[in-house]
Amino acid sequence: MGVLASIHRNTNTNVMIDFKDRLTQKEKRILIAEWPRLMKRNPDLFRTVWLKAVERSTAIKRIFGIADGEKPEHNKSFMRLITAVHAFFNDVILTHRLDDNTVSTVCTQLGARHLTFRQRGFQAMFWDIFMVCMNDVITETLSAYMSGSQRVMTIYAYHRLVHLIVEHMRNGYMFRRRSATSDISDAYILDNKTPSENELSVYSSFSQT
Repeated sequence: MGVLASIHRNTNTNVMIDFKDRLTQKEKRILIAEWPRLMKRNPDLFRTVWLKAVERSTAIKRIFGIADGEKPEHNKSFMRLITAVHAFFNDVILTHRLDDNTVSTVCTQLGARHLTFRQRGFQAMFWDIFMVCMNDVITETLSAYMSGSQRVMTIYAYHRLVHLIVEHMRNGYMFRRRSATSDISDAYILDNKTPSENELSVYSSFSQT
């Protein structure tokens, strides 16, 4: 009850949660049932999440070639990312029904694909920024229309899901990075060029993993 009470007292994501390797069946039922309502309540959820993320990290802006003074929402590559990540979560939750093996596989594969962005300065820690922003926005949205123990359990389940997705992606990325034979530089590319179509394909093929 200590963990749940801490969530109940905090509407942000600065809470300690005992994350396990798999979601429970109860958590899966909560997540699948609530997802359509969550999206209806906040259809711009992913847009808000990523705008918060780029506010926290100028390095993320560089990856997408967002120039100084340019509004991220005016950058086509960045906006395509938002649409693709939304589609990925829909697939994981509604299409694959949070199947443990499928979630692990598609997230690990997707994480490995991010090696494409390493030469642009991508670091696995960027996913931590995304996770914090995602949890903050989900918590804020759920808190606007839920209360009591239902709110507490739903927030807890979504925090667990986001954490699991990020950790599977991180594992895939780190494994691919260690096993990569090509010489990929860690240096940032600072020329503000937008990602190529080949680079962006990592985001446009989530459901094809």
